[in-house]
Parts: sequence; structure tokens; C-alpha cells
Amino acid sequence: MKVRRVRPHDAASVVTLMQKLDGESEFLLYEPGERSVCVEEQQEILTSFTEQSHKVMFVVENENALSGFLSATGSTIKRKKHVANFTMGLLKSAGGRGLGKTLLSHLEVWAEQNAVTRLELSVMCDNERAVGLYQSQGYQIEGTKVNSVKLKDRYVDGYLMAKILPEIPT
Repeated sequence: MKVRRVRPHDAASVVTLMQKLDGESEFLLYEPGERSVCVEEQQEILTSFTEQSHKVMFVVENENALSGFLSATGSTIKRKKHVANFTMGLLKSAGGRGLGKTLLSHLEVWAEQNAVTRLELSVMCDNERAVGLYQSQGYQIEGTKVNSVKLKDRYVDGYLMAKILPEIPT
């Protein structure tokens, strides 16, 4: 398995990956069948990730299929250009192989290259595996969003987590 930057022609594979993730995990935002992005729309989205320096998306590729992703979006506002928010997902079959750490490492390299010194995310409090991964990589819990998500008939709290990276002199 290798981690690489997404390309616009990955659109069909990204749509398939997202549909699989939506069906496999309650820890991501969308429910199965709720995501309505078609391949053409996904291609436009991926093009924006390749053409705009405040966005990046990495994918995990395994034998011509995708098994994970990390997407980050920074701000174009001067006061927030140092901040990027990200989302990450891995298929269960790709878990336990260090790919989450590898994706986060790629994100930090991108952040350094783009003067991003704050990486932030939201994660469901009961997603202990993800919380543990982020903490092991230096992310800290900064707050709790009460009733952040509704899963079936119960509310789930979410953590706000962030990692402060050293500022690289220019």
C-alpha cells in the first residue's frame, strides 16, 4: 500500500471509497447512501485539491483500489492562513498497518511547505482508536462539542483536537 496525493482521474475510485467508508463506519459524518456526489462532481472537487495550495488530499492506494484518505482545507483569510482542518478515513481492511500515522506524516510535510502551523479536527469521543492515534501523534483535546452528532437515536459528543507545529522561518 502506498500513500500519494489524489489526482482528478481518481474521482470514480474516491466515490467508491467514500461509499464503502459510509457503509462501514459510524465514525464518519455520512450515513450509507446519504452522500450524493457523482463522479463528475468528485472530479471537480479533486481538481480543486490539486490546483489550490490551501487544500490537499492524500489517498491510500492498494492494487489499483483506494483504501483510505486524508483531506485538509486551510483558509485563504490572512488571519487564519496558518490553520488547516482535516478529515481522515480508512477502510477496516487497511487498519492496523500504520497508514493513519503515514497519512498524518504526509499532512505535516504539506503543512510545513504551506506555512500551516495549526492542524485541527473533530472526532467522536467514543472513537477511541482514532483519539488514541491522534494523541500518539501529538494532537491534544482542546474541547468537547456536546451532542455533536446524532447516531440513530442517540447523541454523541465530539472532541475538538489540534496539533501546533513549529513555525518554519522563511
